[in-house]
Amino acid sequence: MKALIDTSWGTGLLVFFEVALVGGFIWLGKKTELLRDSDLKEPDFNKRPYSMAKSQLAFWITVIVGCFLYLYFKHEEFVGVINNTALILLGLSTATTALSGVVTNQKDSEKGKSPTPAADHPAPPPIHEDFLKDIMSDNEGMNVHRVQMFLWTLVFGIVFIHQVVKEGKFPEYDAQIFGLMGISSVTYVWFKKDEK
Repeated sequence: MKALIDTSWGTGLLVFFEVALVGGFIWLGKKTELLRDSDLKEPDFNKRPYSMAKSQLAFWITVIVGCFLYLYFKHEEFVGVINNTALILLGLSTATTALSGVVTNQKDSEKGKSPTPAADHPAPPPIHEDFLKDIMSDNEGMNVHRVQMFLWTLVFGIVFIHQVVKEGKFPEYDAQIFGLMGISSVTYVWFKKDEK
């Protein structure tokens, strides 16, 4: 019996699901505050910049769900498909998003309390320009800690997808890769607290 992916309708259905998954995240990212910074000082979410951490989490959700669908259509199995690598990637991205939100909220509360000369003329909140500029910049321009997080996420996402297609299963990343991704995320969160 043919696998779903080997049938003409199965291939079409898989392509439909994959396009709907990616398209859904892109549509929600543009039309809602799903991927925007949580700056409540700016009530219009369309003016808020895209969030690096939320975008990374959405990227890994899309990659892992998309690969899961591909493997289901290829093997018609869903038990035992998701492995520790997928769980750790989602965990790292979720933790980065949560810590980024804590840092942002902490900076906002400190701005309200500290009577400094800068408090008379606080820096304006970042304004949305375009997706790539938003996630790799703050009010002072591009930041190397944001660029390195973007690059490592993209590289390991491409490797993840390639390994799924080549091996027919989720890849097993080792401790060094998770260490590198953890350092990348911690560096991003650490320097985010000093961003303007």
